[in-house]
Amino acid sequence: SCGCILAELLTSRPILPGTTELNEISLIFKLLGTPNKKIWPSLSSLPLSHLVDNYNTHNGAQEYSNLRKTIINGVEGTTGVVVSDECLELLNGLLTFDPIGRMDIKSSPVACDMLLLPGLGELDNFANDYQTGGKQKHCGTQMETIKS
Repeated sequence: SCGCILAELLTSRPILPGTTELNEISLIFKLLGTPNKKIWPSLSSLPLSHLVDNYNTHNGAQEYSNLRKTIINGVEGTTGVVVSDECLELLNGLLTFDPIGRMDIKSSPVACDMLLLPGLGELDNFANDYQTGGKQKHCGTQMETIKS
């Protein structure tokens, strides 16, 4: 879910707006590709793994991810966003099918630049306030530090 939330913050839209369980699975597979033994070795041990094979039979297997294209070009009704390769790597790692291969805090790369996220530019000011021990006051393009 962290990957979906990050993608939604980047695109300002639901990344997987499914209306039914089957529709949701279809959207996941269109975004991330259909899971297979190569990317999820223990897939066949799952109780309903045969349904993935049925999906592939009826819809065709998609062996590649559209995540990069979706974020950069935008989801339906949006324009794309500019994100770093590290941010896309983070998203891809968080949205990995195989829980064993999924990114966690120990394996995460450097996080994407928070200033690239919509509406979070003020975090930079907060960090500056904390580091300087003062309050930031914006005057046009100049910034003054006011000591408290």
